[in-house]
Amino acid sequence: MVYINEHGDKQLCTPPLNGLILPGVTRRSILELASQWEEFTVKEEIITMDQVITLNKQGRQSQPVFQRIKDTLLAIQYGHIEHPFTVVIS
Repeated sequence: MVYINEHGDKQLCTPPLNGLILPGVTRRSILELASQWEEFTVKEEIITMDQVITLNKQGRQSQPVFQRIKDTLLAIQYGHIEHPFTVVIS
C-alpha cells in the first residue's frame, strides 16, 4: 500500500513476515525496486483496516503503483531493460 505518511512523504508499506505473509522473490523484488526508485519510504509494518479507512478518509492514500511495478518487473524479466536483478544471456 502506498500512502502519505505523517511527515508528508510517500510511503510504500507491506506487512512484516510474521506468518501471515509468505516470503518470496516477488515480494522482495518489489521492496528492493521501490527502494531503488527513491520516491517512497519503504517500510514493513502492520497495517489494519482501521488505518486504511482513516488514510482514505483523510485523502492520504496514494495512487496505486501496481502497474508501474508490474511493467518494470516484466521488462527486467524479459531483458528489455538492464538491471542488477538479471544477467542477459546471448
